[in-house]
Amino acid sequence: MALALRETPTPVVYVGGAFSQIGGAARQRLAALDNNGMVLQAFAPQVQSATGDVAVVRAVQLRQEAVDFGGWFHVVDGVGRQHLASLAESTGALADWNPDLTVPSQALGVQALAAVTNVMVVGGDFTRVAGNWRPNLAVFVPRGAPIIVGQPQGRVVPLGATHTLRVTAQGAWPLYFQWRLNGVNLPNATNATLVLTNIQLAQCGAYSVVASTPYGVAESLPAELLPEAPVVTLGDRFTNAFSLSLTATGLVRSQNTEATGLQDDQLPGGFKRGGRAVWATWVAPTNGVVTFSTLGSTFDTLLTVLQGNTLNSMVVVERDEDSAGNLNERVTFPVTQGNVYHVLVDGVEGASGVIVLSWNLQVGVTDYPIITDQPRSRTVPENSPVTLQVTAQNAQSYQWLYRGQPISGATGSSYIIPALTRALAGPYQVIAYGSQPDRRAQSRVFVLEVGQLVQSNQTVVLEDVRTHDKFDDMLRGTGPGGQTLGGPQRQFFASVSAGSSGTQVLDNYGATTEPNEPDHGGVVGGASRWFRIDTLTNGILVIDTIGSEIDTVLAVYTGESLFTLELVASDDNGAPDGVRSLVRFNAQSGKSYLVAVDGVNGAEGHIVMNYLLAEPPAVVSQPVNQSIASGGSASFSVTASGSAPLSYQWYHLGVGQTNRLPVTGGTNAVLSLTNVQAGAAGTYNVVVSNPAASVTSAVATLTVEAPLRFAAGGAGSYSNGVFTLNISGKAGQMFIIQASTNLSTWTPISTNLATGGQVQFADPGAGTVRRFYRAVGLE
Repeated sequence: MALALRETPTPVVYVGGAFSQIGGAARQRLAALDNNGMVLQAFAPQVQSATGDVAVVRAVQLRQEAVDFGGWFHVVDGVGRQHLASLAESTGALADWNPDLTVPSQALGVQALAAVTNVMVVGGDFTRVAGNWRPNLAVFVPRGAPIIVGQPQGRVVPLGATHTLRVTAQGAWPLYFQWRLNGVNLPNATNATLVLTNIQLAQCGAYSVVASTPYGVAESLPAELLPEAPVVTLGDRFTNAFSLSLTATGLVRSQNTEATGLQDDQLPGGFKRGGRAVWATWVAPTNGVVTFSTLGSTFDTLLTVLQGNTLNSMVVVERDEDSAGNLNERVTFPVTQGNVYHVLVDGVEGASGVIVLSWNLQVGVTDYPIITDQPRSRTVPENSPVTLQVTAQNAQSYQWLYRGQPISGATGSSYIIPALTRALAGPYQVIAYGSQPDRRAQSRVFVLEVGQLVQSNQTVVLEDVRTHDKFDDMLRGTGPGGQTLGGPQRQFFASVSAGSSGTQVLDNYGATTEPNEPDHGGVVGGASRWFRIDTLTNGILVIDTIGSEIDTVLAVYTGESLFTLELVASDDNGAPDGVRSLVRFNAQSGKSYLVAVDGVNGAEGHIVMNYLLAEPPAVVSQPVNQSIASGGSASFSVTASGSAPLSYQWYHLGVGQTNRLPVTGGTNAVLSLTNVQAGAAGTYNVVVSNPAASVTSAVATLTVEAPLRFAAGGAGSYSNGVFTLNISGKAGQMFIIQASTNLSTWTPISTNLATGGQVQFADPGAGTVRRFYRAVGLE
């Protein structure tokens, strides 16, 4: 029998063996007992043999909120597991981890387990692990993405309650966690356990957690935390809309999973459709100002309030996207007693889930501020003046915000930024205050970005070309609340041809991650923004974040939705500084490339995104061979095509040398050499580069003509019977050194190659009274 004890928070003993019953309860080879010896009902794995032999659990250990066990067995909870498996301690769920041990017939299988700092050591009677030869002993060091072995569990709770979410994950050390609510990173929620106290609607929704290791990431299934409220059926047609109670306040739960959105084409323009719309109607019981909200819903919702008797006669009263937080909505508007208001709840890009709909009527209020003209997001040239303006009814004062913080002195209906620098790019908002402090209307968040696009040597700034928090807004050119940006006169994406370049300075403060959005670059993000680049010609598209103030991750996709994305390129730390990101890929004409940029681990700050569609360089005319006299001048040139800027670097390989070295100052299309000596002989070529690629020219040879002669300095030197002399000539020239004692009879004593135009010769036979030397060139 095998035992393992978990001492905290409540003592639990895990028991393995060959039993089918323990403590009066049916258990197949593995069980959990409390400190009173009672069998825990929630932990009941089925460990079985597939060969007719009796399954046995011979080793049990506890690790990272997981129960590891081994022995002789083949199936756990109906899933194939060969002699070694792992369960989530909190739920008993079988982990995806499958080491797949091979155990010979009649052998005992796994007999011992031990774990230290996320490394597991397994001993026993086995031969292979996952097909690899590992007789009797195996060490498991996790690689790749972590594995979620215990999912967080949701619950329906009364407002004000406490609930604890817990995840169990296995993976390489260190293991990091980031909790999200409806896909939005929660600040400081970075442990395996998340405790929620005094739960309100703002804490309700779909919770998930991303586990990450140095080798990858994994995301849990969503855990829905919902408020106690009446469950109703919102109609999926205008004609069968659900009638909300005629009360000043209310809270209901519903869902839009089965909604069809078939009537979208009959609705009025001016707001975003999702495709999963459901309807409710509400009749104002008295005059006042009402607030409707989807806060607490489990998905990215859209909220629109309309009036009218038929679909064709509908007019929009108010609409919203995301102003309540957690990808949920809030709208506030004045109402008249007896008027009917149609409430339309939809999901972004067809999203569906649990809807939490609440409303609150402030009875008799007539001077509540209502924003009638929202400020608009835009892109402007760097250091340009920007005027922000809002129009609101019943507003007594205003306060403009940057990154959620009040701007000193910005208290009017308009606010002028004298020069929008890169440091001032980011999210803005304005609050309109009424006659009482609690009567306030908050605008939608809008963003200012710095950007420019260079096309055909002309610099243009398109104010609607910017990044977006939502994928669908980026793809289709819509903004908060659904207003359309694009149109015949307005371009909302960067359109580039070969040679076009651009820079977009943005701030991802307050940005979110949508449900079903990938983990870009295989790292944890959480504050992504999207940018669309359409290509008019083929070329190499280069995108980087050089100059950003945070650690970034960059990914490029094609596709029509988050569900159909195809990765083109991604990068985390590929820029020269090893922190920022850089991707480079072959782009095709007529494609829309969808760029996601995020901060690593949810980092927020200013991001500089540079992009260029470049034609790679090509050598049009090559350098040619040259032969010159010693002391003369030489010139090599190359002609190259490709997108600017083109850079050049010439290289020289000397005669007899093995390393090609860069030529100092050789950084132009023409390389000029003066007072050329024999050492400059050899081959030359040039590397032509632009941001897209580089190309190397053909090799050209430089020959330096020089007569054979003894080097300056006289007759050389004599030491210990050896005479040494230096000879110069044309690089690579062959010559014979001859010796004589009488200047009439010459004897060849050496044949030499003038490598690099210089050679040193040592004559060990120079120990005579006199000896003369001469060098004779060979053709």
